[in-house]
Amino acid sequence: MLTLAATGLGLLSACSSAPAAVDDGTYRAFAASGELGRTPEASVEVRDDRLTFTTPAGPEFVADASRGTQDFVVCPPQGSGTPDPLSAPLTLDGVTFERPAVFGDCGQTTPARITVVDLESGAEGSGPFPFTRWIEFCDTADPDC
Repeated sequence: MLTLAATGLGLLSACSSAPAAVDDGTYRAFAASGELGRTPEASVEVRDDRLTFTTPAGPEFVADASRGTQDFVVCPPQGSGTPDPLSAPLTLDGVTFERPAVFGDCGQTTPARITVVDLESGAEGSGPFPFTRWIEFCDTADPDC
């Protein structure tokens, strides 16, 4: 299990292009912001626009993604993109993402990832990545995940 605040953000900062679409597949928690305290044991299955989150401690959480309308720098330092909002708040390891949204891989790192951010945690001028609450999930089809 990886505990990452600075390291995870360092992984994100390797990105510089716009994010790809969120591909169908199964992903497991890979890195998380310091607000989570540690990377939770969680996975998410993506099918079409439906995300099903699973953790050892609780029931599944299912959310639908809708098309986002607001651009953010999601692939620092300059790659902007539009996270797709999820249909309901998400709680992982006791941390609630009030307005969760998801975006795809920036194409600069392996294994391929998707990132869930809390749009409520966005802060202008807070550095190259504007969210303080985020979790990256890596594609379990990649042996490095």
